[in-house]
Formats: sequence, C-alpha cells, structure tokens
Amino acid sequence: MKELEDSTFEQETATGIQVLDFWAPWCGPCVTAGPMFESIANSFSEEELKTLSFGKVNVDKNPETQQKFNVKSIPTFIVLKDGLEVGRFKGAQGLTTNILNLIEKAKT
Repeated sequence: MKELEDSTFEQETATGIQVLDFWAPWCGPCVTAGPMFESIANSFSEEELKTLSFGKVNVDKNPETQQKFNVKSIPTFIVLKDGLEVGRFKGAQGLTTNILNLIEKAKT
C-alpha cells in the first residue's frame, strides 16, 4: 500500500482513479479499517490496477493534503479521478460497498 506525501501528492494523483485512506496511527477506527482497505485493494486484478490505485495519507505527516481536502475527521476515504474528487465518506461502516460505489462513479 502506497503512502502518499504532501510533496508528491499532486503528481501521484494527476491521472487515473485513486482511492485514498486519510488516517492516523493513533486513531482506533483507522487502525481497524486499515486491513479492510488493503483487502479491497487486493481484490482488484493487475489489469484493473493499471488505471486504479490505492493509497494512504497519514494526516499527522501530511497536513497540507489534509487541509486541501478539508479532512476534519478520520478515517475519511476519498476517491479521485485525474486529481479531482469524485466522492468521499467518513468512518469504516460500509467500507467495501462505499468504496466500490465511488470507484464505479469515477469510471463513468
């Protein structure tokens, strides 16, 4: 799972569809959601992952990106297409369904 950083965020998210987990290591729900997020990422084929990527943004280490996306509570999951936000949701409840729905929205 790729860790995205403030310094390279824009270039790494400029093209394709990105599914991002905004989290922190001290956040209990974030730690619980982490393995589920990785499981979702691992469910996609290599072919699908040519245009779709998954990444994590540690809000403690990347305050600029956190502020840019106005992330005020974590975990927050954001889907981007070509650098633009397609949608987001907060919390781990319904994680798989919400992520898959946002990926489908990004594909259209």
